[in-house]
Amino acid sequence: ILAIYTGGTIGMKKSSEGYQPVKGYLRKKLAQLSQFNDERHRKLYLTLAALYQLLEFDPILDSSDMGYKDWVKIAQCVYDHYNNYDSFIILHGTDTMCYTASALSFMFRNLAKPVILTGSQIPISQTRNDGFDNLLGSITVASRVYIPEVCVFFHNKLFRGNRCTKMDAGDLSAFDSPNVPPLVKLGIDMEVNWSLIRPPPAQNQEFKMVPITNSNVGILRIFPGISPTLMSNFFLPPMEGVVMLSYGVGNVPSSRSDFLQAIKEATNRGIVVVNCTQCFKGAVSASYKTGSVLYEIGVASGSDMTPEASVTKLMYLLSCDYEIEEVKRLLTVDLRGELNK
Repeated sequence: ILAIYTGGTIGMKKSSEGYQPVKGYLRKKLAQLSQFNDERHRKLYLTLAALYQLLEFDPILDSSDMGYKDWVKIAQCVYDHYNNYDSFIILHGTDTMCYTASALSFMFRNLAKPVILTGSQIPISQTRNDGFDNLLGSITVASRVYIPEVCVFFHNKLFRGNRCTKMDAGDLSAFDSPNVPPLVKLGIDMEVNWSLIRPPPAQNQEFKMVPITNSNVGILRIFPGISPTLMSNFFLPPMEGVVMLSYGVGNVPSSRSDFLQAIKEATNRGIVVVNCTQCFKGAVSASYKTGSVLYEIGVASGSDMTPEASVTKLMYLLSCDYEIEEVKRLLTVDLRGELNK
């Protein structure tokens, strides 16, 4: 297993100025813990239960500072080491973990090995912390279960990466997957939901990494009384794609001609607009007139995608040099398990 430490709370050290990332500190700390560096096991047994190597990014990044170029750097790191390891664990800050997981899922084509992102709410340097169990759980899953997907492991649950979202800023059970159950639960036993796990690619399908190069995408959350000026300005260049978060099952103020006109002008100029729900759970549909009007003016349906999956999928598709209509079509297609039709 290759464990890639990109940054985040899990490897921080307490200082007079608060918790800070310190180069080499996580490696030193893990070497002191027998669960991650079991010298006794090596003396008693010829085979290793799980062998991992730690690779540390330079510089170490706070996840709130990450952008699409950092996602590509992580993806490139996995790609460069792909043939030398059976699985990958990415240690990452929690704030944007689901964005990174979603982006990686789209950039990786024909992925045939587990890629698991994890982190913690409390640094592993503290006596009481969640980083210990999250890392140990990730290693356990990566070494014992074959799941060829990009996933997030947190608080004894393994989620599909492009299906989860951070639900709680302070709880140790910070992540959830509203529309898809966990792939794995660790309790007294390991419970694997095999029916949800996507099949691996065919042996003749080569693993590829297609980088995201276009970040001219925004998220527009609809709210009562939103002004047409704000709408029009939001769609100005360099904007090329917009994830619109609408009410409920995809409803918008359809009686407002200025609202619809701003969207129509944008789609006519070639801006891709995808409609997703503001709700944590559920999907958009065209069952109500207040929602169906969007699809008549060129808006694509985001089904039950999370905002994180929607924005990274849109970035990915716009980076692939597809025609606009093909981008719209692929937004409605399940590429990596990110949506249900």
